[in-house]
Amino acid sequence: MKRVWIFVVLLLVLTLQPQIAPQAPAQAVLHWSDPAAWPELRHVPGGADVATIPAGRTVYLDTMTATAGRLNVYGTLTKLPNTNVQ
Repeated sequence: MKRVWIFVVLLLVLTLQPQIAPQAPAQAVLHWSDPAAWPELRHVPGGADVATIPAGRTVYLDTMTATAGRLNVYGTLTKLPNTNVQ
């Protein structure tokens, strides 16, 4: 009987504790010229590549020589404010 009560008390303690919502990791600044911005390709896109920016990802255009055979943008593509990319 004592084991049952210990189990019930333990169960109540565990279920009544406030649940802490997991924090989403801060999104890294991803630059077009960085292969890490393109994990699906494993390299910076070139003229023959289909480059995709998925939803939730932001890629900053930081080069005037950015190329891709095709570009799908479901996330965000923007330029850094201090760059001369037009």
